[in-house]
Amino acid sequence: LDENLLSVVFPPVLSPLHSLFSTCLSLKKPLIHIFLFLKNQQVNCHESSKGLPRSDKKLAKSLYIFLEALKILPFTARSNAMDDRHNEKPTSGQGPGPSPNPKGNSLVRSEVNLLVLPCFALQGKHADRYRNIEFTTKAERQGNVCSIRWVATPNVQYGIPTDFDRRVLRALEFFWSQLPRPLSIPLPTPRPRVMSRLMKLQYSGQFARRLLNSYERLAGLTLVSEAAVYIKSKKEWLTDVFHIFDRVTLAGKKTPDGTVAHTTLVYPSEVYLDNLNAMYVCPLDYDLLMSLNAVESRITELLTVKFYGHRNGITYRYLTFCGLLPIQPQKHFSKATEKLNPRLNNLSRLNVLQYAWRPDPEGASNWFLDFKPGERTLNWIRLIEEKKLAGTIVFPKSSSVSTIHEELELELSTMDLVTEQFAETLTRIDASLDQNGDSTVAQPKVDPCSPVVDLFVRTASQFPEFKVDPEKDAEWFRTRIDSNPAYQHLDLHEEILDWADWLETQHRFKMAKKSNRFPKSNFRASFNNWLKKSLTNLTKKKEALASPKSKCPQEEIINLYHEICHMCPEVKLWDKPRQELLAARWEESPERQNLQWWKEYFLIVADSHFLTARVKDFVADLEWLLDPDHMARVLNGRYSSSNQGSLFSEAAWATTKAAWEWSQSRRQGNHLKEESFI
Repeated sequence: LDENLLSVVFPPVLSPLHSLFSTCLSLKKPLIHIFLFLKNQQVNCHESSKGLPRSDKKLAKSLYIFLEALKILPFTARSNAMDDRHNEKPTSGQGPGPSPNPKGNSLVRSEVNLLVLPCFALQGKHADRYRNIEFTTKAERQGNVCSIRWVATPNVQYGIPTDFDRRVLRALEFFWSQLPRPLSIPLPTPRPRVMSRLMKLQYSGQFARRLLNSYERLAGLTLVSEAAVYIKSKKEWLTDVFHIFDRVTLAGKKTPDGTVAHTTLVYPSEVYLDNLNAMYVCPLDYDLLMSLNAVESRITELLTVKFYGHRNGITYRYLTFCGLLPIQPQKHFSKATEKLNPRLNNLSRLNVLQYAWRPDPEGASNWFLDFKPGERTLNWIRLIEEKKLAGTIVFPKSSSVSTIHEELELELSTMDLVTEQFAETLTRIDASLDQNGDSTVAQPKVDPCSPVVDLFVRTASQFPEFKVDPEKDAEWFRTRIDSNPAYQHLDLHEEILDWADWLETQHRFKMAKKSNRFPKSNFRASFNNWLKKSLTNLTKKKEALASPKSKCPQEEIINLYHEICHMCPEVKLWDKPRQELLAARWEESPERQNLQWWKEYFLIVADSHFLTARVKDFVADLEWLLDPDHMARVLNGRYSSSNQGSLFSEAAWATTKAAWEWSQSRRQGNHLKEESFI
């Protein structure tokens, strides 16, 4: 296996495999190590080729057949793998809040009521059919049979929440799971770029707009509970109407206390927040949920809650199960199995659950579904119980080759590996082989590499337009970026990921022959300019926070206007929009936050013949003077009397003024005598 053969069999178009084999070559590892590593990834290469062009799919399928012939892979893995580069823990930066998806931690604490009860329409194409989502049933509580009713009613403007909104809520819960308890209002949200990485989606302007709409849609969702929602702190079943979020303040808008929100803030309802703080939550495997499609992910989160208390299994009626998801129930058994079996079979292959259909013994047109937890779910529950829901979940270390996948949670289809992590994997394989006497290969010493430096090199290597020299580029990053004191206040890990998202977007535009700003070859300068721009934005935010804004003296400014510009219309109504207009002009610059400046401004207005109706039948009011364009023209001397060159002498002006007043009074019906005018 050499570089020439590697470029033919595994070309860069299959970058995950190419990166994997390239790393193995650089470490001079035998081929057996690659096979053992692939075996323990348990990845279906055929499924992982979804979304590739046709030529690339053929190549991936050929590789799939090749590996299957060698009996290397038990093809029972996820169909959609996650990108491990988004799971790396930042090593620098002083940003507030938890880092998204730290390595080895895929736990999300989700509120139980919103896991069990239906809130989201899973069938995106047919989501409009749901005017609301309603679920009714009967349950036995304390020896009494009571009726339960649950209704999720959407806002008319935003519509019913879909699977995208469900994933947004799970991503927020994952982010909040790493915050210390108790949580307090308001709760911060990650930036849109970070949310895209948490949700395993590509960032774009469309994603940012969908995310903001999702926040508003979740806030507009009205939930009606009639003994359906359990309040852990009060130990009672709730009968009330509430929301998930009572309020959402978008970034840049003012909060209730008058400050400006620098990130989107959400205000959870009392019911939702109390249960989060009371730990009425269910720990779920976040990576697994995000890797599945809508129905599979919903089935997994619903049944995982039940499996915590029913290790031997649980049975649902088909209609009840469809109502809890929710999906459209089918009248015929063949159609019901046609719709559900592919989803359940995939979960069964992943060892999430086992299922079986059972007819109704009473002969009714309803069926039973028996579910039992799979080995993966049981292992997850045992792991949670061992940790007692405290701290960060860290997968147990083991030298056994069969548990490497559980330790590292790596996926072959996105094998953008950190070099030290892959070297550690090979070292563990060597250790296990040495223990079994199967190999005596010496373990090479691999110099540790900074994850931030390695991430920068790997990001640039993804684009064929860039000529990457790993050693020189890594050295450039250490000397020019990592050691630069100007960039100490930036989170370099997040900046690299944001830069990578921007490069992907611009590269997509370039391939579509659209206008783009993708760098031709000098990616170093591109990243350096990116950091300079981020540093400028950070400096502006710090200056805005450091300089407290003085309150605009609305009444004093209006009094100055009346005193100096007495020929202009008097202010009679000064409502909130006009107050905001004046406050905006006040806050535009520090020099305007002084009454002396406004006095001089109104003196310029009073001296203008045009603005005070001395030349034309026009007079400027205060609202007109506060318009930013009009104010700029006044300050630039556009309406200055010296520039206008008046055609009248003082006497002629007085006569013209009297004539104008007479014409005005005549229009109003107050006729003046002609003798008085003469």
